[in-house]
Amino acid sequence: MNLEVFSTTLAWLLVGIFLPALYHKLTQWQRFVPALGAYRLLPDSLQRPMAGALVIGEFGAVAALVLMPQLGFALAGALCGVYLLAMVINLLRGRRMIDCGCGDTPTALSWALVLRNALLCGCAGLGWVLNAGLVLDLAAQALGLALALIGLVIYYAAEELFANATRHRRLWLGEVA
Repeated sequence: MNLEVFSTTLAWLLVGIFLPALYHKLTQWQRFVPALGAYRLLPDSLQRPMAGALVIGEFGAVAALVLMPQLGFALAGALCGVYLLAMVINLLRGRRMIDCGCGDTPTALSWALVLRNALLCGCAGLGWVLNAGLVLDLAAQALGLALALIGLVIYYAAEELFANATRHRRLWLGEVA
């Protein structure tokens, strides 16, 4: 696989991850802002502005990954890094049973989610390095998109496993906070 195809695959993979997350944040704003507040990293007065900044950042990352991949990889990596840091801080505080805020299905924080975000940061970083100066042709775009779709099937299957683990802990182990 050449660098163009690999870089394109990473870009479309990140688009396929960020776009549904962005859609969730926009359509479930009333759930997203409290989920962000549950991290207890910001004063109440900054929760809505930060939620708006994250939505703008995710929109910018998606648009840039399609139009200006070098910038898109940087934005996606920065966002995944911020989310990773927020999760680590709360896990170290012993706060697992809060919704990660990543998507429609409430999913508790876990070290597996931290690992997922570290891998996404790595994908963004690798894409940024590989994409420097590339001019992508249509064939590379098509093959990259096809490979990204395969990767997204695997990614969303793992996401469902994370959500099921949360349901299991709540239902069978009685964990709530």
